[in-house]
Amino acid sequence: MNYLTFEIFKISSRKWMIILLLANIVLLPLIVAILVKLEFSSGEISEGNFLENAAYGIISISTIYFFVPLWILIFIGIEFSNGHTNLVVFHKSFKFYFISKIAYCFLVSLFYCILGLFSLLIIHLTAPFKLEASTVFYMSFITQSFFTFFSISLMLMALVFLVGSPIIAFVSYFVISFTESILFLIGKKIYAFDLFFLPFHISRLLYLKNGEGKSENYYVLFYDYHNQILILPVFLLIILYATYWYFIRRDLKPLSD
Repeated sequence: MNYLTFEIFKISSRKWMIILLLANIVLLPLIVAILVKLEFSSGEISEGNFLENAAYGIISISTIYFFVPLWILIFIGIEFSNGHTNLVVFHKSFKFYFISKIAYCFLVSLFYCILGLFSLLIIHLTAPFKLEASTVFYMSFITQSFFTFFSISLMLMALVFLVGSPIIAFVSYFVISFTESILFLIGKKIYAFDLFFLPFHISRLLYLKNGEGKSENYYVLFYDYHNQILILPVFLLIILYATYWYFIRRDLKPLSD
């Protein structure tokens, strides 16, 4: 059984995860469509950046606490707290479990990438006026959304492996995100220093110019490339290596005979 099959089997065998999956399929497109149309009706966005606003909304909403982070922080955390991690390590290995969680992050990212594309198409087709969007725009959105979700998922996975608890991981993510926002604002506004390399902030460079701002700053990374983004894959490789090193040395609760 390969890693992807292993994770797909677990998801499909847990009814509560299937229910949440279906809820996400309904809620994400609905939330984004409502917010985009409300902003358009209030005159906050124009016809020219209607789809760009939607693309930004899909990625940013998908990465808030109750979508991608929930699937990573809570569900991987539950496996640590209910002994599933110990069971897999006992029957397989530390390496197998670790790689299977990377595969799980890949599946979550792919799901939200496809759901995001589906949401964007719905918004496009139900727009209150005729919209023109090139294939390149959609392909760029797919690429940017996937790498954004996958990058954030891997960082969240590392956080869960560090704390080993779904609740502590979720609270820790909230505290880290809030702290990063404060530090970034202080550095930018007071000291004129761009703290773009903050862990969760740097992932926003994939879909926001300079990693800050609102929907009007959504841009196609491949058209307006900047070198700062090169730090992200290097950072991810370092954090994954450090997480694996810590994981294989931590004391897992032994299984009873």
